[in-house]
Amino acid sequence: MIILALLVFAAFYFFQINRMAYAFVTSRELSEEKQTKVFRMVNICITLLFVALYVEITYAV
Repeated sequence: MIILALLVFAAFYFFQINRMAYAFVTSRELSEEKQTKVFRMVNICITLLFVALYVEITYAV
């Protein structure tokens, strides 16, 4: 049950963070190459955050 809640939260959080990253990229008028780098870095960091959260929850329960 906790894993399902984490997956729903992660999907929502990914969507929101990517939406904010898109707003940042468009407001700064970055080139396509830099846009790709920004989105890649944001998604990698968020993925690492959720992997760490999953491990913490798994070992706490």
